[in-house]
Amino acid sequence: MTPVSAIEKLLSVNRDAAVLLLTGIAVFAAISIVGAYKIDSETAIRVGGFLFAFAVAATVLSVVVSDLRVRAVLGWFLVTMFIGWSVVLSIAILFQPGPFPPVYCLIAVGESCPDVGERIALSQTRGVPVAPEPAVSVGSTDATPVGQQAGTSVQPGDTITIATVGVETADANLPKQMVFVQWGGVMTRDSVRAMMQALAAQGWNMQGADGGGERTEKAFGYNEVRYAPGAKADAERLAAELQRFNLTGKPIVAVESPAVDAGALEVWLSVV
Repeated sequence: MTPVSAIEKLLSVNRDAAVLLLTGIAVFAAISIVGAYKIDSETAIRVGGFLFAFAVAATVLSVVVSDLRVRAVLGWFLVTMFIGWSVVLSIAILFQPGPFPPVYCLIAVGESCPDVGERIALSQTRGVPVAPEPAVSVGSTDATPVGQQAGTSVQPGDTITIATVGVETADANLPKQMVFVQWGGVMTRDSVRAMMQALAAQGWNMQGADGGGERTEKAFGYNEVRYAPGAKADAERLAAELQRFNLTGKPIVAVESPAVDAGALEVWLSVV
């Protein structure tokens, strides 16, 4: 039996039922993907559209092509394409960083991956997205992220207004390394810029704060502070401070890297 034989049999009995069945399969598959991996609604709709397109192609193939051999070849070709696309999609969902970009980049048509990430992030925020300034005094050891503190409910990308009253002065005892920020995915440049400016106001030696750091696809899947050998304590302190902003909603860890200069700390953030 060829891949389209079952569809053909159902079409011969009840064509409307076959179309509805194929549509339902596409819809429920998309819902399952969204529910399991918390994909944004726009990407979910596009994934559902691709699934529906495969279902329509299979239906049309079973009706238009009369030659059994040609139908079998085209049917298997369509099935192979569907399986291959599904495997790539699954790898992109499950493994970041990985060999493929995030799902929203794979299915984007006519847009660059950074543009799609920025647009999706903006659509998920209310007003201008701004990173929260840690509401603690200088020297505090409480590393609880803002979104996990009692009485708060903060999600990645939420709009939070930075309080202008009681802003702490810069801490002269902060590490002096230059701090570079690389980021990517579903984040806005405004939110990264606000975070960097808040850290600079505290006394961190932020590089390129006014420009909002560097957006790069190389940051996909990473949420860490990379440091040169011997600078672990400084990196951990910066990681704890970054965690307060809850910009990505994921733990930020300190990672030693011999590729980092002795006078620098590298921040890598992403939401994919």
